[in-house]
Amino acid sequence: MRVDSKPDLARLKEHTTDSVDGVRTNAGPFAMIACAIFLVFGVLLHFEAVPHPPSIAYVTALIPIGVLFLLRTEVLKTLTVSIPPLLLMVWIFLSSSWTEDPERTAFLVRLQLPLLIGFMIVGAVLSDRDAMKWLLHAGQFVLAISVAATAALPATRQGALLNGEILEGWHALFPHKNDLGPFLAIFLGVVIVADKNRWTRWPTLIVTSVMLIGSQSITGLTSALVAVAALTWLRANERADDRVMSIAVVISTVIAIAGALGTRAGLPIFLEATGKDPTFSGRTDIWSAVWGAVVERPVLGYGRGGLFFNPPNDISIELWRQIGFRAPHAHNGVLDLTSQIGLIGLVLFAALFISTFRGAVHSYRRGEQFGSFVLVFLATLTVASLSEPVFLGPYMSVLTMLRIVTIRLDRVSTLSELSERAKPRRLATDPSQPQLRTQ
Repeated sequence: MRVDSKPDLARLKEHTTDSVDGVRTNAGPFAMIACAIFLVFGVLLHFEAVPHPPSIAYVTALIPIGVLFLLRTEVLKTLTVSIPPLLLMVWIFLSSSWTEDPERTAFLVRLQLPLLIGFMIVGAVLSDRDAMKWLLHAGQFVLAISVAATAALPATRQGALLNGEILEGWHALFPHKNDLGPFLAIFLGVVIVADKNRWTRWPTLIVTSVMLIGSQSITGLTSALVAVAALTWLRANERADDRVMSIAVVISTVIAIAGALGTRAGLPIFLEATGKDPTFSGRTDIWSAVWGAVVERPVLGYGRGGLFFNPPNDISIELWRQIGFRAPHAHNGVLDLTSQIGLIGLVLFAALFISTFRGAVHSYRRGEQFGSFVLVFLATLTVASLSEPVFLGPYMSVLTMLRIVTIRLDRVSTLSELSERAKPRRLATDPSQPQLRTQ
């Protein structure tokens, strides 16, 4: 496997194809089918869209391992793995040695790391278009199950009981409406970018929007609006040159800052209209308490899943006392990640996020649809992270998969550029080509 280093361009050219389906490895049909099956069921299980025993997730994670046995040795040597997620996996595994909840950490490591590895393998095998297509189909599968469950089971429409209070909103078979909401918001962006079939595109968008509204998840609704705004901006500037793009970025940044300031000024009116309290359902109290805990152990954190889980440890009980109720998590992506795997983990995740963003920008500037796909995903994920812990678990797995695909697209682009540069030289030295005579 190639690991984020200078590519062997001759070998990469020999064992990849550039077709109407995008840039892919010569993996063979059985490996491609296995990757597709894994993505559909991996998304369903990894995002906890249906209740399931851990054993099913373990079995599903074995599918990509089987894919490796279906690949020829020459193809295996061309597969790409990104360094930041590898280091993140190692760091999460090592957190088992200092965690405040060894049983919970061991469970999460056994459950989530195999699925993360599976997404890495699939990202190394599928083309950019296949990756978008099967993520779209996986989301459609989850949406169909969620709609059916919401229609058939009254309990999925009654909201969740938290601290003696019923939180209104649909949650389908997801644990909570704020698990369903961000998933649907990101899926909405996937549909807008990747679904080109008018017979499925608009019905899917309408059903997804209805489910989002029914969830009453402010996080989900806000993230969905950002997904639409991000894609609108990207399409408006996709043909812009570097100068116009720079101007567009500056103007958009100024508008975003002005919008943020305006939102802050109008926040009391918004909170009153939506029935929210100034603490955002206690989130500000949670953030304050978790920040205090992070300051106590900033470098290593408290281990993956080391806080907020039952049976509670002494630190969790103290946090709940400060907050005033039993919070399920930190309700913020950065605080959640840092409290679990420390500043070192945050730096590793930032490396993954930033490298994915850069790869997506390069892809977008080359006119590839995949660049817009990833940029919309990153924008939606960032907004969702402001109030939900979406930087670990399934979202990190999908992010890793997207990063690996962008690496391959960058390398193939480099190969194409080198080939174009070499053409005049080959023409000049090829004796079969007519030579110009000079006096």
